[in-house]
Amino acid sequence: QFKVPALLVFGEHELLYDPWKVARRAEKIIPVIETDVVMGAGHAAIYDKPEMVNDLVVDYLQKA
Repeated sequence: QFKVPALLVFGEHELLYDPWKVARRAEKIIPVIETDVVMGAGHAAIYDKPEMVNDLVVDYLQKA
């Protein structure tokens, strides 16, 4: 069982899967996980919207 908090970041325009569906499923399976879908980003959200992803990561780490 996953016990370490984690952040999963998905791009809104992911082509391989539905990011919202995967995020919901991950949250059900792994209670300590936080998910976010970056609007306007594809599979590589970190490259498509780097400032937005950086803000998500910084916010997440400040809560930890």
